Amino acid sequence: MSIQRIDSYIYELLFEHDCVIIPGFGGLVANPAPAKLDRLQHRFRPPSKEIGFNRNLKQNDGLLANHLAASFDIGYQEALKAVDAYVQHIKQELRTTGTFQIGQVGTLFFDQEKNYRFEPDTRTNFRLDSFGLGAFHSLPVQEAVLLVASEKKQPVEPVKSRRSEPFVDQPSIPPVTETVERKRRRTWVYVPLATVLLLILGYLVWLPTQTEVLTGENFHYSDLNPFGDKICPVYTAKAVSTNQQPEVDPLEASLKGNRKAYFKLNLFEEGDPFYQKAKQIWVAGFQSKAAIADSTRVAIKAVPRKRLRFHLIAGCFGERQNADRLVETLQQQGFQSYMLDQNKGLHRVSLQSFATRKEALQLLGRLRKENRNSGTWLLIK
Repeated sequence: MSIQRIDSYIYELLFEHDCVIIPGFGGLVANPAPAKLDRLQHRFRPPSKEIGFNRNLKQNDGLLANHLAASFDIGYQEALKAVDAYVQHIKQELRTTGTFQIGQVGTLFFDQEKNYRFEPDTRTNFRLDSFGLGAFHSLPVQEAVLLVASEKKQPVEPVKSRRSEPFVDQPSIPPVTETVERKRRRTWVYVPLATVLLLILGYLVWLPTQTEVLTGENFHYSDLNPFGDKICPVYTAKAVSTNQQPEVDPLEASLKGNRKAYFKLNLFEEGDPFYQKAKQIWVAGFQSKAAIADSTRVAIKAVPRKRLRFHLIAGCFGERQNADRLVETLQQQGFQSYMLDQNKGLHRVSLQSFATRKEALQLLGRLRKENRNSGTWLLIK
């Protein structure tokens, strides 16, 4: 069995295996490598396998011997003897010449410190999925605009005698391609800056038109966010002057002078969310004889009901249906919720109303502590 034949079988095994061990000598390892680009030489290389040598891989794995036994139709032990003879031949060549060529795989040699070194043969690509693909050269492509600019003819000046003027070293003129490339880079630098300036200008136009930042009335810092929800302004209702003469009810005027005493009765106090003046009813009562004889009017002082002026607003809605839905949800949760009023086109829903600020703040603090209805805020009306 010739030495060249064993080299060729090692060459064949490296196409299908990542490691081929030469028992008692070392192993040839094939590591996958991606495609490469040599920018200096403008050379493109396809994906390949980089072949290396590891002298520590000496244990026989049977790959080379079994391949030789199957190829030459010999026994396994005879194939091992052929491999041992091949190893002795490699060592003898290295001792005498200092190098050994393993077919089309690569070259083994000694360095100055007598260590094994391996130089792979790059002419062969052992990667099967890149079979048939070779390295190639490709010159850089220049743009047509640059080519036209470079073809402009410069005016030819007459040659002057060297004796008339001393030689002056002229500064080198940069190529036209570099000048055009620099102008393009400078142009792209201003694009992000122009974009930011346009956004700032648009925000400055939107701010005074969509918020009340200039007047200062009903302005919240959350209004500065163009993408956030608007908060309904908190306001206090104007007090009605008590000096005005109350309107005289026709029914009340017709009942004056009778023996019976009539009293207006309303289930809710004025200022209560459910108060309506048209829903008042008249209740008849009889005056005592002593009162008639003495012509004395009996002043009946009604016990005033606490006025609910402090309202916890749970939400403001442009659609009445959404407000009713929130009222129903809050009532199911145990709150005394109702539709408070409509302000600037928004229906305001009261989670619950109180007569004192302390009660309202206690419930508001409990809601925030329990992280429930976090958007609730206090309205004094």
